[in-house]
Amino acid sequence: MTEDSRRRVGRPADEPDARDRIMAAAIAEFSRNGFNGTSLERIAQGAGLSKAGVLHHFGSKAAIPFAFLGDRDDVGLRLTEHESDFPDVLTSLVTVARRDVAASTETRVYAVLSGEAVGIDSPLRPWFQQRYAALQRQVAGGLRRALDRGRLREGVDVDAAAAEALAVMDGLQLQYLLDDDADTYLARFAAYIDRLVVSLSA
Repeated sequence: MTEDSRRRVGRPADEPDARDRIMAAAIAEFSRNGFNGTSLERIAQGAGLSKAGVLHHFGSKAAIPFAFLGDRDDVGLRLTEHESDFPDVLTSLVTVARRDVAASTETRVYAVLSGEAVGIDSPLRPWFQQRYAALQRQVAGGLRRALDRGRLREGVDVDAAAAEALAVMDGLQLQYLLDDDADTYLARFAAYIDRLVVSLSA
């Protein structure tokens, strides 16, 4: 099928919403098949475009998940940036968890892509390494300021506490994505954060 015939069947590739349609099709495919199992052809079909139409907007298949990840993670980073005091730096993670439950399809895609990023040669690996480092710095930074002000007990390893909080969040989120029990996920994570706040407080 030619580009012209595809455009007659669908909508013009240069319409303002073409990029959104590509992203929606990619999210649907990534949630089912992951990045590695998704072809550019499948994304193009889902968006009602040709491969050339998709490449016009993104340049390559690899650029699509990075656009999704950047848009999604900006929200999480902003949440933790604005809650830099203790205990808000930790309780803001519960807000992030609630946001993730409200956007369950996007959260599933994020989890699938992060799993694929574990592969040594995955093009996604550097992005996730940087993402986790940035989140840990933000949380640890808030805890360090609280420690300097005497609000945390002496001897707290703020880097370890930040890494633990993020690891528990991701682990409980994975369980939620497997069993679809959002209420249990949110309740358990909120309870964990409450316990962590108590254990760290001076």
